[in-house]
Amino acid sequence: MKIEVTISDKGYNVKGHTMPGSLTAIVVRNEGSMTHGISSPLFKSGVVKKEGAGVEIRGEKGKGFRAYHLEPGQTMTLYFQKETHPDPGTGISETMQVPFWCDIHQHMKGEFLVVETRGEVGGG
Repeated sequence: MKIEVTISDKGYNVKGHTMPGSLTAIVVRNEGSMTHGISSPLFKSGVVKKEGAGVEIRGEKGKGFRAYHLEPGQTMTLYFQKETHPDPGTGISETMQVPFWCDIHQHMKGEFLVVETRGEVGGG
């Protein structure tokens, strides 16, 4: 599973999808002209590993996660796995909205969904 987040100076563009329980790569590219960040509640406990140029930013006195920063032209990949929380009645995991934002530029916000699908995918 893969989600691609492209950052410009005006905001985020998000492509891709993931499902509960799947190892997912979030590929983040900064195509803007300045340093941008990405932060999310998901990153506090869900990032398994990071590859690439992003720098993890911690809170005051080095405690607690705050964000990842990317310089212009840089790319990083964050891997996470979100646990499933199935509904006891249906057995289907609920759709989960994952918000994220730039900790440097507060007007920049986005989200992606973690969705469980069942059955065949496609038309017909």
